[in-house]
Amino acid sequence: MPDVKVVDSTGVEDSFCGVLVYFLVKKAELPLVEKVRQSIETASFSVQYKGAQPPYPWAKSLRPELFQ
Repeated sequence: MPDVKVVDSTGVEDSFCGVLVYFLVKKAELPLVEKVRQSIETASFSVQYKGAQPPYPWAKSLRPELFQ
């Protein structure tokens, strides 16, 4: 996972939790550690922008492997 420049941490926990719940429900076959890793990777996207709503990534802006 690459380092990112943190601009604002507002909403990062919401991003992490939302993605983790997605993986818990939709990707039951993945090991828990992988679900957490991918949730961290996705949440790291949201800290690169100011504010809570605009930085939430669309699936198409993330690595395709995350949602297959």
